[in-house]
Amino acid sequence: MIKKTLKYKNYAREEVTDDFYFDINESELLMMNWSERGGLDKYYERIIKEEDNREILKAFQELVDLSYGKRSLDGKDFDKSPEHLKKFKSSGAYNQLMLEFFTQDENGTNNFAEQFANGLLPADLIERVRKAEAEEKAKLD
Repeated sequence: MIKKTLKYKNYAREEVTDDFYFDINESELLMMNWSERGGLDKYYERIIKEEDNREILKAFQELVDLSYGKRSLDGKDFDKSPEHLKKFKSSGAYNQLMLEFFTQDENGTNNFAEQFANGLLPADLIERVRKAEAEEKAKLD
């Protein structure tokens, strides 16, 4: 789970700072991986190598759409309802998040997008999903 603190202006033009939460679980990652020919890692490698900005933007929007939710106060639940996502996407916070994805620093780099994706898709989780897929494939053969 990623906790991202965003400072943004609301529509009353007040500066607000709020915490937002993003998480992708194993079953969601498995479905994402199966949705791309060759898996997610091949998909991400290809769009980055080709500098396909349209696909890169689409990939980040999909990550946010799939991962955004409201964490319960007791930490037992993470509600990813369409209503919560719609409210978030209509806020200045979503605008700020997208700007952070695509704004480069003075050196012409942006590590936030990579850090965000890696935070949602940690290597050990990806490895467990690949192992589960291989085991499932072996059962079918």
